[in-house]
Amino acid sequence: MPISLGSELDKLFKTAPETAPEIKTEFAIPRLLLQRLPEEQRPTSGACVKTVALGFKIEALAYSFPDAQAAAKAWSSLVSACADGEMAVTAVHGASDDGGYAGPVMALASASVEEDFGDAVADGHLARFYDVILADLKTVGRFSRLTGLRVRYCLDEELVQAPRRYQEGVLNLLVGARAPGAFRIFSQPIKTLFGCKMWADGETRSVHGPTAWRGRLVAAEGVPIFQIIGNNVYSLALLLAESGNRLERERLWQHVLSLLAADLAGTHDERLSEPTSDELRRCIRDMTQRRSQEVRKGLRKLDAELEELQRKLTEKLRERAIQVANLKAQEADVAGLAERAGADFERLRAMKADIVSIHAHPEDGLMVQTVPIIFERHGRRYDLGPFRIHVSADGQVAVWSEAPRHPKGHHHPHIDKTSLECFGNITLAVAKLATSYRLAETIELILRWLRSYRPELTLIPLEEFPSEPLAEAVSASQGACHAD
Repeated sequence: MPISLGSELDKLFKTAPETAPEIKTEFAIPRLLLQRLPEEQRPTSGACVKTVALGFKIEALAYSFPDAQAAAKAWSSLVSACADGEMAVTAVHGASDDGGYAGPVMALASASVEEDFGDAVADGHLARFYDVILADLKTVGRFSRLTGLRVRYCLDEELVQAPRRYQEGVLNLLVGARAPGAFRIFSQPIKTLFGCKMWADGETRSVHGPTAWRGRLVAAEGVPIFQIIGNNVYSLALLLAESGNRLERERLWQHVLSLLAADLAGTHDERLSEPTSDELRRCIRDMTQRRSQEVRKGLRKLDAELEELQRKLTEKLRERAIQVANLKAQEADVAGLAERAGADFERLRAMKADIVSIHAHPEDGLMVQTVPIIFERHGRRYDLGPFRIHVSADGQVAVWSEAPRHPKGHHHPHIDKTSLECFGNITLAVAKLATSYRLAETIELILRWLRSYRPELTLIPLEEFPSEPLAEAVSASQGACHAD
């Protein structure tokens, strides 16, 4: 069913206002409402104050009088002047805002609010938001009473909406929309605004980016919330949500419209007058200077990026030179490497007390499986099981256990559960031997490392591994190494 709020708006805004507070020796008039009063009837010499009225933080001009009679006379004069101008006013309670004004505040007796839902009404798109929109309009209506503006609540299915034609005293509030023009892709997710959740369950809502070069921006907490073009106020934060989302709508709208009330310096026609020749020249000069500043900023950024690229290029060229030198040395001694590899293989085959099996492949490199690695320390025997040593074709080394015996999966006091080895002070020696294809020496050095243990130089304490008393161990001395 298409949404229609006409009768509901009448109920909301055409009813009698609340009981006005007693006018004693002072009263205040909201700054924006003051602009709506007949110019000849506007009071002078008011003190600028901040207060809270009808739920909004506003700026107002406070007027003090010597006694209640003088205050009542001035108030009656304003009421009569407004009635002549077809504006009915009343007084509402103002509350102190951080030590600000607390007293009677002038407001309109009734609000002037219209809805403008465009094509969204025809297709029933907004029917499910009926209750939510009605709640929003109550807050917008109070804003109308304090500003004297006729507020048009505009909500359409389309994201891009053109500014409405200028009308004196009218404020078009376009919810969740942006103006046509040079749009920079931008959608900032926010969870809270003014301490209010934008979504009941803590999820984020998006704030549309403004349209560049049009109107002016009003921001909150560094986030652009309004873009004002003529008498059109684009609410860039999409505040519409189904009633099931229990966000604090009224408090959020109060904060948002308070921000607008504090900044809105009267609506005006966006149509611009034709500039003079001097104004046009100054404009072109300013645009050129601004553009030059932007280009210089861009050039500085490019220079910094080029400097970083040059540094990386130098590093890569140095790395390439090293690899080229290694390649030349390797290719110059292919025959010698092959002969030494054969000797290394025979040497490894002779290490039957240390090695169970040997496998080699041109692409995969060399794989060796050791006998179980056993430690004897402080009367206990630690059997860590066999290990595999892999030397890849490009000289990379890896050592691990296929069945780690540590309760948390660590392989060895020098090898953690991720198979990360800590070669310590033999790191460079292992790398140099492996990349030089001195395979037998590489395996021998790693075997000595596997059988070494110094508590102060280890990743995982040996005592964390399973053990048994030496007296109960079978063949305790076979293959065992005594840890310091």
